[in-house]
Amino acid sequence: MALPFYADDRVEFVHSVSATKPLQCIVIATVARNLQKLPHKEGEIFSQMLHQLVNPADHYVEGPQFYMTPEMQVVVDQVFNIQYKGKTKMMFFRSQITTLLSHFLVSYPICKKT
Repeated sequence: MALPFYADDRVEFVHSVSATKPLQCIVIATVARNLQKLPHKEGEIFSQMLHQLVNPADHYVEGPQFYMTPEMQVVVDQVFNIQYKGKTKMMFFRSQITTLLSHFLVSYPICKKT
């Protein structure tokens, strides 16, 4: 599942995981001011396509939840199975997170062009 949301420092989370059900989770978190620091004006893409999350109207705002595409699942699997070490590992990790975010934006229900 892809579960996009905004939460400020007034929001507390409790997450319970079943010992009998496997779970893989990737959390990609940032503060809004960091979006403008992204290269190639990528921050503008987030601001335009995820406006309600980048410019929240409340302390907690959920975006639409949707099932990851097969392409997104492949990227997640690659992230959990990185074989690289050191700086190369971080470079690979960052590239996969960028790839995952690209797939996310294309798949995000509000972002799709009709």
